[in-house]
Amino acid sequence: MVGDMRIICVVQARMGSSRLPGKSLRILAGKPMIAHVIERANAIVGPVGVIVATSTNTVDDPLADVVEGMGVPVVRGSETDVLGRVQTAAVVTMADAVVRVTGDCPLLCPRVGESVIRKFRETFAEYAWSDTAASGYPDGTDVEIFTRGLLDLATAVATHPPGTAFVLSGDIKIAGAWKPKAGNVFASDGTAHVTPTPGYGGESVGFECNDVPG
Repeated sequence: MVGDMRIICVVQARMGSSRLPGKSLRILAGKPMIAHVIERANAIVGPVGVIVATSTNTVDDPLADVVEGMGVPVVRGSETDVLGRVQTAAVVTMADAVVRVTGDCPLLCPRVGESVIRKFRETFAEYAWSDTAASGYPDGTDVEIFTRGLLDLATAVATHPPGTAFVLSGDIKIAGAWKPKAGNVFASDGTAHVTPTPGYGGESVGFECNDVPG
C-alpha cells in the first residue's frame, strides 16, 4: 500500500565538484552547506529518515565525518556512479520509495518536497518531480521521489558510464526502459501536475512554499 511505504530522503553530495570544489562544506550562515540541506531535508514531512550518499574518494572523507558527526548515516560508492550510490542508500535503509535531493541546495524548501510526496501518494505514482523551469522557482528547490521498483529498474538498465546527476531522468528515460503511464506524477514547485507523459498539461494543485527552517 502506498500509505504504508517506507520513504527515505537521500541527499546526494560530494566534495569533488569541478565548478566549486569542496562546496558541500562551504560555510553559509555559520555552518556547512550540507548541514543546511540535512536540516531542511529532515523538515520534510513524509520520509522516516535522511541518509547522505557520497563517494569513496578520499576527498569526501571530511564530508562523511561532518555528516556522521550530525548523527546522520552515510553510504559511499563510486564517484562516477550517482545512481549506484542512491541505490545503495535505498538498500541499507530498506526504503520502499526514495526522495532525492542534492547536497548543494541549501535553500531546499520542505513544502516543495511535501507537495511532491503528497501527489505521489494520491496518484499511486512511480515517479514525481519538481520542475523549477516550468514553475519559475529557482534551481535548488527541486525534489524528486520514486519507488524502489523504479530505482531497481534504473540500476538494472543504466547505461555506462553509469549514473548521472539526474538519476531517474538520466538513466531510465534515456534508456527507454520506463514508459510513463496515465496517473504518474510530474510536479513543479508552483503546481503539482498529474499527466500521462512528462511535460504535458494536466490537473494542477497550487501551494505556497512557507514554514522553511532558518
